[in-house]
This record gives sequence, C-alpha cells and structure tokens, in this order.
Amino acid sequence: MGLSRLTGWLRKRGCRNSAKMAEKALIAANSQHTVLPTQTTGAALVVRLAEQICALDSEIADVDAQITELFRQHDSADILLTMPGFGPILAATFLANIGGNLEAFDSVDRQTCSWNLSARAWRCCSFCWACC
Repeated sequence: MGLSRLTGWLRKRGCRNSAKMAEKALIAANSQHTVLPTQTTGAALVVRLAEQICALDSEIADVDAQITELFRQHDSADILLTMPGFGPILAATFLANIGGNLEAFDSVDRQTCSWNLSARAWRCCSFCWACC
C-alpha cells in the first residue's frame, strides 16, 4: 500500500493528520525486517482460510439468490416487501415461521402481535396470544 492510498484510507476513517500518520506508518513498516520461523506456515494458513471464506461467501450468495427466487413466486411476496425493512430473505424467513400463509391469522391484530409490532405485545411480559 502506498502513501497516498494509506493517507486516503486514514482520512476516510477520521484520522487527524492522516498524511503525516501514513508517512510514519510506512517508515515503521519498511524498517521491520524480522522474520519468524513460522511466518511462512502462518501465511500459507491465512491464504487457505481466506480461500475458504471466499468459497463460503459465494455459497451464501447462491443460497440467498435461490431463496429470493423462490420467495418471489409466493402469492404474498409483493405484500411482504412493502413492509419497512423487509427484504426477500427476511420475508421468506417470516413466511417459513408462520407456515407460509398470511391468512392463517384471524385478524390483523394477531398478525402484528406475531411480528411484535403491536403496542399491546410490548406491554406483555412475554409473547402470547392473550396480548392481542
């Protein structure tokens, strides 16, 4: 990493005197020449772990895409996506938790209570149908 890139990185994070701090950091980094016996082993381990993390990130993205695709086929998808903060993953999770049917609730009060959106539900010591 060069001086200008490090300066920008520090500045973006609110570092005062970022140019001077970056210069000092680079001087300190370039003056270190100590090599530990396990350094190459540790570096190889870090590379392998980073590759595994990248593979997991890719798998998670694939599963998220599959969930989103399946969720968008649900009859209630458009309704749930109008809820503030609800994206396809949260909405799919919600549907899974209620058995996939919004009409399973006999009233809107019971529905909001199950989402913990009802003021009455917050007054209760625990979630229960008696709140609504």
